[in-house]
Amino acid sequence: MEERRKYGRTATQAFIRFYEESGNIEHPEYRRGVVKDYSIGGLRIVTEKPLSKGSVVVIEIPLETETQEIKIIQIHGVVRWVQECAGRHAMGIELFEFKESGDEDFIKWMSRL
Repeated sequence: MEERRKYGRTATQAFIRFYEESGNIEHPEYRRGVVKDYSIGGLRIVTEKPLSKGSVVVIEIPLETETQEIKIIQIHGVVRWVQECAGRHAMGIELFEFKESGDEDFIKWMSRL
């Protein structure tokens, strides 16, 4: 099978929360997951409550700042695939938009893992 990824993946174990963008924005239905690997172009998240393939997802990642405060960065992506994985589900997320300085913060987050 030919590898189609643009960027190499790095294994990790980072807890995040996410929600489907098309839902209630004022009171989103948060779901929890664990990022198992990542690159600048995407994430693999394992969760008990997956979204459907094609769903637009908002991922919230806690990031500790230089002043030891917690900042939440938001990343938008689209669910490209969903697979069962040991009683849970894995989702492949292609990233396409970072809120505010989220792209720089996401790169900082990746470098700390």
